[in-house]
Amino acid sequence: GGLSPEISHKLAISKLFLIYANEGFFESRGCQAHLALAWIAATLEQHDHPSRILVINPEAGTRHIYPLCLKDRLIGDSNETQDLSQLAATLHHHCEALSGNLGELFPLIHKRCVGPFDEIEQEPLNFVGRHREIWDIHRALKGNLAGERAQAPFVVVSGSSGFGKTQIALEYAFRFSAAYPGGVFRISGKEAEPAAQFSQLAVNAPLKPQILAILRQLCPETECSEKTSLLKIRAALAEQLTQREGDYL
Repeated sequence: GGLSPEISHKLAISKLFLIYANEGFFESRGCQAHLALAWIAATLEQHDHPSRILVINPEAGTRHIYPLCLKDRLIGDSNETQDLSQLAATLHHHCEALSGNLGELFPLIHKRCVGPFDEIEQEPLNFVGRHREIWDIHRALKGNLAGERAQAPFVVVSGSSGFGKTQIALEYAFRFSAAYPGGVFRISGKEAEPAAQFSQLAVNAPLKPQILAILRQLCPETECSEKTSLLKIRAALAEQLTQREGDYL
């Protein structure tokens, strides 16, 4: 279904997130959301630290496991002759080497997702599938558990009308918002004029009131108004964002 407060609490006081990687795990929105929480915490530790995410795979193959770097965290598989007592000993030994818990690593966040004229408090409704696309977006923006650094300052999701581009963006914002303690901000391009070049966005009037509204949320005393040029409003917003603590989206 979604984020379970009870599971989220237990996850926060746990040393380790152990994935029972049947195919259903990777199709479950709730499981994916809790994996994202553990993932964010784990990536805040040094990469030479013992992993806080491990995987047991009960399926015959590994094609269903995604992100791919989770395959490097496999400690057990579907082999019926596997010694379960040895597996338990491996887990015990691994946990003994860990100190603290996942909750202590988690960044503090103040707002989940801020729109131009409102805060978006509810997770998107009726979102199903697209889990691999969500992980691809996160890997491009933030890197992965293996220490691979992000290579893209932004990600473009393209598709025809009704494809679900907005839903994917909102789902990503909710699922991974804690990775951006500086805040998550959203503007809509629905009414914007098509721009063949990035520079054309500087004079795209439908975006101006949205950017000004977000600026006023971050800096209520701003001198910018509806009469101020979009270029100056963008510069003022950029200055506010650079002062945020931590990454922002």
